[in-house]
Amino acid sequence: MKRGEVWWADLGAYRMREQTGRRPVVIWRSDTLTRLLQSVLVIPLTTNLDRANLAGTAIISAGPMGLSEDSVALAFQMRAIPKSALESKIRPLTDDELAELELATDEAIGRARRISALIVNQWLKYEDSLRAEGREQGLEQGLRQGIALALELKFGSDGQVLLPAIDGLHDARQLQAALDAVRRAAQPMELAKELAALVAT
Repeated sequence: MKRGEVWWADLGAYRMREQTGRRPVVIWRSDTLTRLLQSVLVIPLTTNLDRANLAGTAIISAGPMGLSEDSVALAFQMRAIPKSALESKIRPLTDDELAELELATDEAIGRARRISALIVNQWLKYEDSLRAEGREQGLEQGLRQGIALALELKFGSDGQVLLPAIDGLHDARQLQAALDAVRRAAQPMELAKELAALVAT
């Protein structure tokens, strides 16, 4: 029973505008608190893919060893349930799914807007730069701006402290890897280690 695992759970009797009944959920409380408490924090899933258009949601993919249908994790309906309501483990989330659900949770509780959309907007802003200065130089500039914005939105002032490490990256491949690391990281310290490894390469 670990954070980021998908389980079957009984969410109880029907209540209007809530996910109820037997359905998959993602365990979303820290492993330490889950061990200590008799309840567990979960995010319910739905197979209604139209819900993916709402803020505070993330896609969880189907697979032969997991869910039978693509589903949407509804971070805005996060809740605590008794451990006894959990029935059986389905599978752990992938790293990409974990990162996306972290962003959806931030969005649901008002900590950040969806970073992926902001990065797209940042990219569009630099289209002229791509044409005027050459693709590689414009790409690097756009990636640096996207990373700076992602750090600020995801980690606030703690993220800004990591900007000098970005200055040590000198090509688009490293910058893209850094942007991917920002999306994956749950804590600034974890991200700092990844950036240090990139600078060393």
